[in-house]
Amino acid sequence: MERTKEQNLLKRKYDFKQKLDTTVTSENANSKPQAVKLQKYKITPFAGDFKDWLRFWKQFRVEVDGSNLSDISKFNYLIELVKGKAKDCILGLPHTSEGYVEAKKILEVNFGKNIKVHKALIKELESLPSITNTKQVKEIHEFYTNLSPTV
Repeated sequence: MERTKEQNLLKRKYDFKQKLDTTVTSENANSKPQAVKLQKYKITPFAGDFKDWLRFWKQFRVEVDGSNLSDISKFNYLIELVKGKAKDCILGLPHTSEGYVEAKKILEVNFGKNIKVHKALIKELESLPSITNTKQVKEIHEFYTNLSPTV
């Protein structure tokens, strides 16, 4: 009888280990990364707003400037992704590697100066309405909504 209890205990232990191994194996199989096809990433064009410069320039540097495209193709993308005054600044440059390098320098000098960006952000912050009563939930929410993108 002792032996039967011991055998039952060993059998239960063995079954439990088998079940645990099966669970771990299936979890590992399920945790493998699956390939996901992402949509084509789109960069919103830069229209000359100093507050928007950092967003645009970081996206452009990662998505276009950091790619394996030729400098001429990168230059074509840059021309398509700038509007207004920014586009006018670089439109007459030759479509060469040197023209692309010069276009980036021109845009950084005209729009990427920290002082201009900071002044635009400070102006935006100064234009936010004052909150005089903490019970004005709607006004506080609007204030936060306007403050978040600036900060």
